Amino acid sequence: MISEFVRNHPVRAATLAGWIQQAVTGFSAIVVLPILLSSIGAEQTGVWLAFQGFVLLAGLADFGVGLAITRQAAHCLGGQKHQDTRNTDFIPFGSGWDGVRCLSEHAGPVYRITSFVALAIGVALFDLVIRHTRLMDGIEATSARCLW
Repeated sequence: MISEFVRNHPVRAATLAGWIQQAVTGFSAIVVLPILLSSIGAEQTGVWLAFQGFVLLAGLADFGVGLAITRQAAHCLGGQKHQDTRNTDFIPFGSGWDGVRCLSEHAGPVYRITSFVALAIGVALFDLVIRHTRLMDGIEATSARCLW
C-alpha cells in the first residue's frame, strides 16, 4: 500500500516524508530534554544544547552539496524520462538505480572531504574559540571536548 502510494505520487510522498521527519525530530527533542536534565544536570545540558546549535551551523558547511546530490538522485530515478538533459544543470549519470549507483560512486569522495573539513573546523573552533568563552566556565576542557 505504501509503496504503491510512493510509486503513484512521488512528490506527495516526499513532502509527507519531510513532514514526518520534522515531527519525529520535534518529538525526540521533547523526549530527550528531561532525560538530559535528570542525567547530566542543567549546566551540562545547556552546554550540550549550545553545542547542538553549533552542529546545526556546521551543517551549512557543505555549501549545498547535499541538496544538489539529492536533486541529482531524484533526477536519475525519474527526471530523465521525458527530458533532454543537455540544457539542464543535471549531470548525465544514467537513469534508474544504475544512475544512482554511479552518482553514489562520485558523491562518496565529496562527502568524505566535506566531513573531514567540517571535523577540522569543529576541532579548531573548540580549541581556538569555545574553550575561551564563558560557555566553559566550571567545566573541564577534556570532558567538554568529548561532548563537542
